[in-house]
Amino acid sequence: MINAVLVDDERPALRMLEHLLKEYPEISISGMYTSPLKAINEIGQIRPQVVFLDINMPQLRGIDAASRILDLSPDTDIVFVTAYDQYAIEAFELNALDYLLKPLSTERLKKTVDRLIKKKPAVQENGKRKLQIKCLGRFQVSWEGQEPIKWRAEKTRELFAFLLHNHGR
Repeated sequence: MINAVLVDDERPALRMLEHLLKEYPEISISGMYTSPLKAINEIGQIRPQVVFLDINMPQLRGIDAASRILDLSPDTDIVFVTAYDQYAIEAFELNALDYLLKPLSTERLKKTVDRLIKKKPAVQENGKRKLQIKCLGRFQVSWEGQEPIKWRAEKTRELFAFLLHNHGR
């Protein structure tokens, strides 16, 4: 189950997104907020896997809210849902998983949900995840059947490889 939080200052847009996401049994909505400040205060405890976030809100810009959310919950994916396309570059600089334009199309939302499902770590029958490491060519780490981990910095990837190498000695 993918734990999701929805944040949009317009209640009708929030309800529409909720309605569209209820079509996906893999998504569990654990919080809906019209106030980004209230959402940020509670996201630290909820630790959702994904936050669907509007960009243009009166209390706090969605880009700034996303940055604060990632500080509290670094493993949370951000999906921006907005009527404005001019913020896309800023959104992807924050490593947003996706950028959806309003009005939402069901086909486009399905692609986003499919990406979320694909990203969710595979769990084996005994409940443990199987980690895959590729060292030939380019060093990559991924959970079985998932996309490789995206390192926020090259030094982090190098440190992980170094620690992995020295752990085996």
